[in-house]
Amino acid sequence: MSRQSDETRLWTMQGNECTRQFPELHLPPMDGDFVLDGEVCCTDPETEAIDVELVMERFRLKKKTKSIRTRNSSR
Repeated sequence: MSRQSDETRLWTMQGNECTRQFPELHLPPMDGDFVLDGEVCCTDPETEAIDVELVMERFRLKKKTKSIRTRNSSR
C-alpha cells in the first residue's frame, strides 16, 4: 500500500494494482505520504476465521459494478 499526495493505492506482490478490490483500505489512519509492506487477509464474517478464499475472490473482482461486502456493511 502506498499513499502519495492523498492518493492511496494497493498493489500485489506481482506489481498488479488492486486498490478497487479493497475500498475499506482507501483511508488508512496515517498522515502524509507512506509505503507499507504487508499482507491483506480476510476473515469469515460468521466465524472470524482467516479465509484465504475471500482474499482470492477480492482479487478476481475486476468491474466497478460488482459489489464488495465489507464487515461493516448491512446484510
